[in-house]
Order: sequence, then C-alpha cells, then structure tokens
Amino acid sequence: MASIFTENADNPEGHNVVILAVCFLAFTWPILGLRFWVRHVILHLLGADDILALISQVWIDTSALQTLVNDLDQIAFTGYCTSLMVTIHFTPGADPSSLPIAEKTVTAFTSSTTTYAASMLFLKLSLGAFFLRVLVTPLQRYFVFAMMVASVITNLMEGIWVIFLCGVPDGHYSLRILEKKCSSVPTQSGIAYSQAAVNTLTDIGLAAMPVWLLWRMEMKTSTKVSVGAILILATGGTIASMIRIKYISLILNPTFGFYKTVAPLMMMCIIELGAGLLACSLATLRPLLVSWMNLTSSSKYFSKSQCTSSRSGED
Repeated sequence: MASIFTENADNPEGHNVVILAVCFLAFTWPILGLRFWVRHVILHLLGADDILALISQVWIDTSALQTLVNDLDQIAFTGYCTSLMVTIHFTPGADPSSLPIAEKTVTAFTSSTTTYAASMLFLKLSLGAFFLRVLVTPLQRYFVFAMMVASVITNLMEGIWVIFLCGVPDGHYSLRILEKKCSSVPTQSGIAYSQAAVNTLTDIGLAAMPVWLLWRMEMKTSTKVSVGAILILATGGTIASMIRIKYISLILNPTFGFYKTVAPLMMMCIIELGAGLLACSLATLRPLLVSWMNLTSSSKYFSKSQCTSSRSGED
C-alpha cells in the first residue's frame, strides 16, 4: 500500500484504467439485465446464481438464496470499478507527507481491494451455484464445492486483512501507513499470493467445467459455436488472473510510482472480473437466442407464404 503515496509524473496509465472500467461496466450491466429477463420472464427460474452475479456486479428459502447470489457479483464489481476511479482521482501528484491526501487515498484503495475480494467471492459462488444446478455425479459436485469453499476462505481473508493491515482502522490509520507501521512484507506477500493462486486455480477449474460437462454431449453446430465463444471469454479472464500474479511483487516493493506499479494490476483485475461476469451471464442467454432464431424463422416463413399467395392470386 505504500506505493499509493509515491510521486507521479503523469497518469496515462490511470486514464486507461478508467476507460477499461467504464467499458466493462457498459457491457456487463446490459448483459446482466438480459440474464434476469430470460431467467425471470422467459424461464421463471430466477435462482441463487443470478442474485450472486448481481451482488458481484455492484454488492436470502433455497431458491431465494440461489437468486440473491448472482446479483451481488455485479454490485461488487461496480463498487470495485468505482473505487478504482476514486483512487486514480486522488492519487496524481500525491505528496507522501500530505495526510489529507493519504486519508482519502487509503479509503479508496482499501475499498477497491475489499470490493475486488467481494466481487471475486460472489462470482465464484454464482458460478458454483450455476453448475450445481446441472451437475449430477458426486465427484463433479464435490469438485465445485471445494472451489467455492477455497474461494470464500481466501477472498474473505484478503478483505479482512486489508482492512486491518495497519491495525484498527481509526483516525491514525493513514498516519501509521505513512510511517510504515503496517504488517511485514513477507506477511503481505503470503496473503496476496495465496489469494492470487486460489483465484487463478478456481478460474481454471470453472473455465474447464463446461468442457467436462459437454465432452460427450451431442450438440448442434450453432450451440457448439456459442459455447466455444463463452469458453474463450472465460479463458480470457483466466489468462488475466495469471498475468495479475506478476504485478503483486511490484506493489509490495514499489519502485516506479503508483500508476506504473498498480495500474497494470488494476487492469488485470478488471479484465478478470469483467470477463468472468460476462461469461457467467452469457451462458444463461441461450433461451433468448433460441426465441430470436424461432422468431426470425417464423418471419421468413410468413413472408414467403405471403409472396406465394400473392402470386397465386395474380394467376
């Protein structure tokens, strides 16, 4: 966290973070809205995975809980992106000895870190709840449960640790950060790398789960294409999760200033969460695609019938 208070010559990297966050928010919210419309209006099957996705996008009977989990994901993701923008707003040219700047930046940075952990937690719960609805073999279900539990433990631990990184978050919290009276670097490394490793492994596991499920299923070519596109999107989030590990050491031992150190990590986090949310929601839109294709086919058939009738009348 000390890297927040290093001086910054310019901030083009910060602008890139804001642009990326706005783009993902612009895509994830409409897709999530379509997901809810399909699940609630078309299928009447709103579940926990839907609500968890909503919570992860911004920030409880079994079916009601299943619905709550999906929304929380989108809520937390929105909170995370907003926190990043606030952090970038306060940081340019920040003087390490300026306590007012430190207080504002610490609040924003702590908020962004905890909302990232919350968004990742609810995203994994949402995906897990989605797969548990369709999985039948005990081995597959135990595998998903294990990933959900691991994700909850590590991300919850990360969120709590960041809040109490420099002791009780009171009026002297920012001052203790400036004076470097926080937990040791080895402790910070252990927590950060543990969270990154678990998130990456669960990303890989959940991205590979559809392959496991659909390996022996016979599907139409159009269905295979749609499933493949979603898997590619999920794989993009997994790759971002792997790349993110590279930047953890730069935060723990900053040498290049805030933006050159933290901005790449922020961008990888946004891609990881955003791609996961998009893949999670797009996977539920197949009924909408089928309805649209049926409507298109009916429209073409109706037009062809009219054309045939008019020709018969002329004859």
